[in-house]
Amino acid sequence: MTTRLAALRGMLVARRLDALLVTQPKNLRYLADFPDDDAALFVTQATAHILTDFRYIAMVRQRCQGFELLEISGARPLEQAVLSLVQASGATRLGFEGHHLTYDTYRALRRSLLTAGHAAAHLVSVPRLVEQIRAIKSELGDSDSKSE
Repeated sequence: MTTRLAALRGMLVARRLDALLVTQPKNLRYLADFPDDDAALFVTQATAHILTDFRYIAMVRQRCQGFELLEISGARPLEQAVLSLVQASGATRLGFEGHHLTYDTYRALRRSLLTAGHAAAHLVSVPRLVEQIRAIKSELGDSDSKSE
């Protein structure tokens, strides 16, 4: 997984992104070995977080090596969890999977960032960024394809 995160972090540098929000289920599995779609990843150059609810805490701790857990809930929805990570990381350009993130979720993220005074945290759609990494077979024997 660390090789995959390193490749992703290289793409963040190339795209001039401070962080990336990953929501596409196949990308969650590829990057974090998370086998469900009830999660998101927040990746920066320094940290990698997995955001999910209470049902998956034990599984995340067991399977998702290299990721810090941030619990989301009705009291702390995804957009508030992302806001706290943006604030902690100082991210000003946050990439997101525009091909997967719903418009409603995008609006909630945008509203959360604006309400907190983080209008400078610009949301940048980067469709299929992780898929570009998945398409490349590594020397480690990755056999993941770019199929969706």
